Amino acid sequence: MFGWLPFSFGDLVYGFAVVWLTLQLIKLIKNVRRGKADKRYAGRVASRIFGYSLLIYIMFNIFWGLNYNRRGIAYQLQLELPVYSKEELITVTEQLALKLNTLRPYSLPARAMLSHNKNLFKEAISSYRHLSRSNDVFHYTFPSVKPSIYSYLGNYLGFTGYYNPFTGE
Repeated sequence: MFGWLPFSFGDLVYGFAVVWLTLQLIKLIKNVRRGKADKRYAGRVASRIFGYSLLIYIMFNIFWGLNYNRRGIAYQLQLELPVYSKEELITVTEQLALKLNTLRPYSLPARAMLSHNKNLFKEAISSYRHLSRSNDVFHYTFPSVKPSIYSYLGNYLGFTGYYNPFTGE
């Protein structure tokens, strides 16, 4: 819905929500200090918190939560899912780590190019186009990959990207 914007609209919504919640908390603290917080006031505050929480929960389920009820990528790609033992998973993980470490020197030139968001996003879209040639599940009708306004905070917290379930970004 907001793919045409060059920035993340959902990030703005989160920012406004944090500012609004902070202002509401300050207002609550002021009212408690002034002695305006009787039982009726506490009931109204609790009712508002419950109402907003319910609204957010319903919106989340409408915009994203229904995805939990759809069939996964294994079903879409018609993959057989055998059961693996813990030992087999450890062995595969060790083999992958060894291969990745062996290929590391060859990947360094490409990594420098992908450290810039513009190149990374362009390559992501290109990869989806390439995959869609062999399987229609990966058809990406309206490519829209954009940076988060909070990317530095995300890097600090240990994540490099996310999908906003409320705005589809």
